[in-house]
Formats: sequence, C-alpha cells, structure tokens
Amino acid sequence: MHSVHDVMAYIRSVRPSARGLERQKLAYYAQAWHMAWEGRPLFPERIEAWKHGPVCRDAWMAETYNVSQPIRALDDSARMVVDAVLEFYGRYTPSQLRHLTHNEGPWMQARGHLPEGESSEEEIEVSVMRRYYARKSVLGEPTPQRPTLHNQPPSVEETRRVARDLAGEWRDVLDELAVR
Repeated sequence: MHSVHDVMAYIRSVRPSARGLERQKLAYYAQAWHMAWEGRPLFPERIEAWKHGPVCRDAWMAETYNVSQPIRALDDSARMVVDAVLEFYGRYTPSQLRHLTHNEGPWMQARGHLPEGESSEEEIEVSVMRRYYARKSVLGEPTPQRPTLHNQPPSVEETRRVARDLAGEWRDVLDELAVR
C-alpha cells in the first residue's frame, strides 16, 4: 500500500500547477475510485470532511509545514488509477472540485448536520466512498474510466463480490426458477 504522500508527490509531478486544496481533492478522488474499483484503499491515511471539502490531515500538515516525507514511486496499478482520476477531474477548477465534493454523499454524510462553514474533523469512511462511487459507476453517471493493467481479468474477490451483488438483485427471479 502506498502513502498519501506518495500519491500527492505523483500528483505534483504530473500537475505542477495544482495547488494545496486542488491536490487534496484529487488525492481524495484517487482514494475513492481506488476503493470503488479495487475494493481496498490506495493509502491508509484518513480523509476528513473539512469545511472546504475532503482533506487528508497528514498531507495537509506535511505541505503546510514543509515536512519532508519519504516518497515511494507508485506501482503501475496505483499510477493508472491516479492517472484516470487526473484525466477525468483535471478539467475542473479548484472551486468546481470543491463544489463537486460538497454535493456528494461521502462528504455530506461525514459532516452530518453541520452548517456549511463549520469546522469538522469527522472522517470520511473508505467504505462509504466505495459504496457511493461504485454506485455512480454502475448507474452510468459520468465517471473516470477504470484502467485495466495489461487487460487483467477482475480478481476472484471482485468477481465474487459482483456475483453476490447481482444475486441479491435477482433473488426473487432465482427463487422462482429454483421452484420450477
């Protein structure tokens, strides 16, 4: 697993013009889409629902106080996810990214009923990200294009998860067929 610092360093290298909060939103989306596509976090650091949108405190502190962090290069799979996120969300301005995150379920759910400008340290749970963004993808909403690493088939775990989800949706039909 990579660290958020690895992801932020990669984003800086590909989009040197991106500044603090913009990089934070892009790292958030990288985490969210990695969860939706791979079923596991891209990095272990928590993301909080701050008043200006999702922020990883560890990355914010390191950048704000210019704290050097050990950086590892992203592996091909992680890099491809971040590239897909940058391709899709890179067309938005920082204020548009803020608006997007403020109108999506994971940030709103973590904040609960806090007023718009109120500070918060509530965590945006990765399981909530996974459900929300996987659902967006399934519903055919505009989303980043899921990368495939050397056209690898989905993992056995991913195939089983999809089968369980579909079985749940088709339970009545399957029960009816089993009776016949």
